[in-house]
Amino acid sequence: METKLNGSSRKNKRKRRKVHPVVFTTDPEKKCLTLNNSIASFKHCIGFCRKHKCYVTKKQFRYCSVCSAMIKNEKNPFWKEREERKQLKKLKKMLWKQKVDAAMGNG
Repeated sequence: METKLNGSSRKNKRKRRKVHPVVFTTDPEKKCLTLNNSIASFKHCIGFCRKHKCYVTKKQFRYCSVCSAMIKNEKNPFWKEREERKQLKKLKKMLWKQKVDAAMGNG
């Protein structure tokens, strides 16, 4: 007797998955589960990874591979500082290009 696996059970599992609502609490001292099963206070968590179903700290975001399924905690000042750093980098790059063009006589 042969049994055929048509993948129907896999499809049913995908349909039954629950969507976990992301809650960013206002209490900064509350503990939350982060990547690598570590625990951190909520004030250090900058977002939530939907793929791994856990919160992400600044250090984990910078040094670990974090997928694109991340929900940002817009209340955290990290994101504002990051945007400011990006703008400063773009400005420095633009000024450097102007200097090079002026030195070459192109501008």
